[in-house]
Amino acid sequence: ATRLKARHSFLRRFVMVDVLHDIEVLENLVIAMTEGASDEKYAALYAVEKLLIEKKDLVRKFEEEFADDTQEAA
Repeated sequence: ATRLKARHSFLRRFVMVDVLHDIEVLENLVIAMTEGASDEKYAALYAVEKLLIEKKDLVRKFEEEFADDTQEAA
């Protein structure tokens, strides 16, 4: 039970760090679009595009893993 709690706590912290990173990227985009020069806008937009690619890749990997789990159960 203690090991499970520790793992759950670790996973929650890991997810929270990821969420905080996402917030930072999006905040930077908002600031750049409202106040930034063109190079800052480009950099912020690139960061958001990169974030989208990473999130889509994460979903794809999850779906592949989930599909493997459901096929094994069948």
